[in-house]
Amino acid sequence: MKSFALNPSEYTKILNLIKDFEIKKTKFCEYKTTKIKKVTLNLYDTKKLVLQGKDNNINIILNWLMKEKIIETTKINNSENKELYLPQWKVYWAGDESGVGDFFGPIVVTLILTNPKNKQEFKTLKIRDSKKMNDKNICEIAKKILENNKCIFTKIISNTEFYKKKNNDQNLKEIICEAYIDLIKQANDFQMQENLVKTKDFVIDGFIKNNILNRYINKWNWKYQGNIHLFPKAEDSYIGVAAASVISRFIYLQEIEKIGNKLKTKILLGAGFWSKDQLNKLIEKHGEEEMIKFAKINYKH
Repeated sequence: MKSFALNPSEYTKILNLIKDFEIKKTKFCEYKTTKIKKVTLNLYDTKKLVLQGKDNNINIILNWLMKEKIIETTKINNSENKELYLPQWKVYWAGDESGVGDFFGPIVVTLILTNPKNKQEFKTLKIRDSKKMNDKNICEIAKKILENNKCIFTKIISNTEFYKKKNNDQNLKEIICEAYIDLIKQANDFQMQENLVKTKDFVIDGFIKNNILNRYINKWNWKYQGNIHLFPKAEDSYIGVAAASVISRFIYLQEIEKIGNKLKTKILLGAGFWSKDQLNKLIEKHGEEEMIKFAKINYKH
């Protein structure tokens, strides 16, 4: 059994969608009930929805309610045992980014086509969120992913490009959103040219809320085709997103190595005091104008 607190809009949508509710009364309350695909739906006037049945059957009903836009994906994502309730696709594009929380280096955004075949490969490689892996494992696994998968698209947002976009009145999340839109366009073009099982579903780590994403899309008049699904900590629930996080981090580490070679020093990762101290010393040595090419200066992490 699982329950959800609905807002007034969701409550009304369920009433409009399901016409055959039966009214039942108990000693304490009155509620509406019906049964769909072996799952009992109980709807209370307090805007509470209770689902009773086997877990796999409940999952089917929840996926249906999501598809009909009755229940928000974030609400399901924040409920108990979230992996059970998240929708699943046999084929989807998965996305994640790296470098956002680091002083040095670019921001790297990746989309990878995920299907039953490479899902099994990812499981065999024991892929998980790159933040939970060390750099050595990331590099080893990323090379294997890149070797066996051609449906990977990556966008590197250099520090120079980052500051140019910031000066063009774009904030960090807008910059990342635009990168994903560009990659989605590339993925769609690729699907049109190749003999692939086509999908319009893009599952991306929820770095932003859906309503804010839509606001940016309207603001910048971005055009794309597809369904963007944003889930907080998606890399923990979708192995394709975890694979995308590994690729993004691998490419980020490669870019950091290039920066270290140019500056003739080992670059410290992250945004801790150690990185800030190193950045200040390098600014003193090379100047702020030069270091803008390699680091996110005067930007809050």
